Amino acid sequence: MSGPRRFAVARGRFSPSKSTGEVRLLAFPSPSLSPPSLANFQWQYNGLTLGAETPFGVLNVEGMDLPDIRNGDVNLPRDHGQLLGLDVLGGNDITFDLWMKTDELSLQASQLALAEATVVRPGEEIPLWFQLPNLPLLCVMCRPRKRPMKVDSDYAAANIGKPELTLHATDPRFYAPGEALTLTLATPSGGLKFPVTFPVTFSSTTPSSVTVANGTMEMRPRVIFTGPLTNPAIENATISGEPHLQVVNPEQSGYTVLSGDQLLLDLGVPHLALYYQGGVTSGNTPTDVMSWVTAASTWWDLLPGSNTVRFYSADSFNTAGTCTFQFAPAYVI
Repeated sequence: MSGPRRFAVARGRFSPSKSTGEVRLLAFPSPSLSPPSLANFQWQYNGLTLGAETPFGVLNVEGMDLPDIRNGDVNLPRDHGQLLGLDVLGGNDITFDLWMKTDELSLQASQLALAEATVVRPGEEIPLWFQLPNLPLLCVMCRPRKRPMKVDSDYAAANIGKPELTLHATDPRFYAPGEALTLTLATPSGGLKFPVTFPVTFSSTTPSSVTVANGTMEMRPRVIFTGPLTNPAIENATISGEPHLQVVNPEQSGYTVLSGDQLLLDLGVPHLALYYQGGVTSGNTPTDVMSWVTAASTWWDLLPGSNTVRFYSADSFNTAGTCTFQFAPAYVI
């Protein structure tokens, strides 16, 4: 699936951190994460490196390819063939067949290190990073599901362990490291009265543009508007019709996003529109402002390849507000 998705109200899928109030769940690796430096044929999960030059030899890995496809084809009644349905990717299991040896302390020390890195993570996925020849450093967001290991004669001799490890990914995409781009407002020119009816040719606020390089598969970014801003909007000019996503507070008497506050839009499914007094990392509980998303808005995607993203607002004289655009190039391999 790619391109625009029509507006639909979705509520309830956010989990503010108790320490910061920030929404924790990201479908892609956070731009705040520092990706590891890995050699070819190495994987890293929760700080533990597997593969070449580690105590955890990787004999075999399954699931590093196209996941199962969920198809919507329907058999034709009383006729040959099927009605063409929608094909979408399902979740994915990545399974490791490991050859575990001592970490220079003991075999059991390696075993405990693997256990510590793969504790059960209720409701949370973290990146499994990997480096394969001639590919960029990539990751898949996942969590542990199985970790069986036989206690056999090799283990009894404190020589070799043969664990298996299965990690489950609800998002089938492989991601490069996350990125965050800050867009500022261009100097206003001319005059235009707001609110306006879209589509419209802007003369009051010239859109600020940035070129975003995505991978080989569409992905859903995240946007953070930082005030002061009036009726801010973000659009993907690469998609036909240049779909935009705009927020308008119907009860506002001034700025939509006040100075020092932030409004977060998650373009993933289900969608999020959250207002943070004091900012995302303030520790304050956000307010659901999905009702501020205009009826003409479209929840769009980043398409494979190059995308032109534009940010604008209805501020005729103020250019202090900004837009932080968060994404990670997405791939299928």
